[in-house]
Formats: sequence, C-alpha cells, structure tokens
Amino acid sequence: MADVLDQDALANLLGMVGDDPEFLDELVEAYLAATPRQLASARAAVAAGSAADVARLAHDLNGTSLNMGAVQLAEACRALEEVARRGDLDAAKEFVDEADRAFAEVRGALAEARLVRYDG
Repeated sequence: MADVLDQDALANLLGMVGDDPEFLDELVEAYLAATPRQLASARAAVAAGSAADVARLAHDLNGTSLNMGAVQLAEACRALEEVARRGDLDAAKEFVDEADRAFAEVRGALAEARLVRYDG
C-alpha cells in the first residue's frame, strides 16, 4: 500500500480538516466518485483530439491525487499532462490507461486505510 498511497499525505489532509475523520471520509468519497468521471473525460478528450483539455484534466487530477496521497496516480497524471502539452495524443492514451490502473489500486488502498483507522 505504501507505493500506492502516501499515508503521510493522508495524515496531513486529516490535519487540514481539523482531525475530523468523518469529514476526511467525505473528501475521500468525493474523490472516489469524481476520479472515474475525470478519467473518462480525459479519455474522451484524447479521442476528440483535444490535447489542451487532456492537459487541463490531467493537471487537476494530479493535484487532487497528490492531496489524497495517491502517488502512483498522481505520477501517471503528471506524465499525461506532459505528453498532452506536447500534443502527443498516442502517448496520452497510454497514460490514461495507466491512470485507470493506478486508480483501481488507489481505490483499494483508500478502503484499506479507512478500515485500519476504524479497526485500530
């Protein structure tokens, strides 16, 4: 889980919300709900040939992923943003696929982190 989810970033986020685990859970749920839509939008932007939209979406998702501690997903989004800014939509498709795979791992890691917090 350490490679997928940065526990320190998640702890920092908890501190930023006043050590309120319920509020953190709301943020996690919002992230888990929004991320698939953002990835689908990025995939659609790749298909439409809109490198600028891909770069914007990747930039936004990179930031929110870093805040959640989703380091692998953030890295995939950073790389996606870079190739989109260069206009390389073939490579962008590959990085959207990588981001999808990373998100699947993040979803599991966040669920595990919540269980540890409540069972601990």
